[in-house]
Amino acid sequence: MPVPAEARHPYRTRTLLSTIWIAIALSACGGPAWSVLALDDSSSDVAPTSTAAVAHEPVEPRLPVPYESSRGSEHRRKLDAITGRPAPELGVEYWLNATDVTWTGLRGRVVLLDFWGAWCAPCKALTPTLRGLQRKYESRGFTIVGIHTARDADRGRLYVRQQQIEYPIGFERRGNPVAAAYHVNGYPDLHLVDHRGVLRYADLSNGAPVEEIESAIEALLAERERDLGRAADAPERP
Repeated sequence: MPVPAEARHPYRTRTLLSTIWIAIALSACGGPAWSVLALDDSSSDVAPTSTAAVAHEPVEPRLPVPYESSRGSEHRRKLDAITGRPAPELGVEYWLNATDVTWTGLRGRVVLLDFWGAWCAPCKALTPTLRGLQRKYESRGFTIVGIHTARDADRGRLYVRQQQIEYPIGFERRGNPVAAAYHVNGYPDLHLVDHRGVLRYADLSNGAPVEEIESAIEALLAERERDLGRAADAPERP
């Protein structure tokens, strides 16, 4: 029997209060101070891969986050709708330097997602910076994942080999469905995903000083290290 409309909200309130009390109880028992809560999002127009809102204690970057698109723009509003939610899946045609890359497999690592094309001069100019970031932070649980457009895929594969790029590179299916899920509107397009698989910083400026991008990376790595430490310190269950 359908629940009358006037009776739905008290039920949701009781459910939410119960969830909060459970979270408080777990915290008191030595569990981590952050938790992932799946909230009722039936009114949202966000894709199904991004329906779980996430509560978390963020570490603030020491420098301003260098966003590409301006606050208040229509594009930024679309990006804000997917930020703070599980990152859309990486369904591509095929991978180089990896067999299959998924957010489940990447869980526990901070990921810089780079949408690019070998025909794009700014994309290629960014290659030395990306390789430097990979070398600098890989040992702390950081990796770069590149997503090459379906356009000029042969040229992209050749570029990866010539430049000896070692991090995973996925090649999009025709129509660029992954780029569409991330609202990519130009190349290169950079996104940062935290160790829980949550999209945290969308459309970072590829022309910003590398120190500003590093600041955001270091903040997410600090969160990762903090949460790993909490997990290690948590008492074992009998």
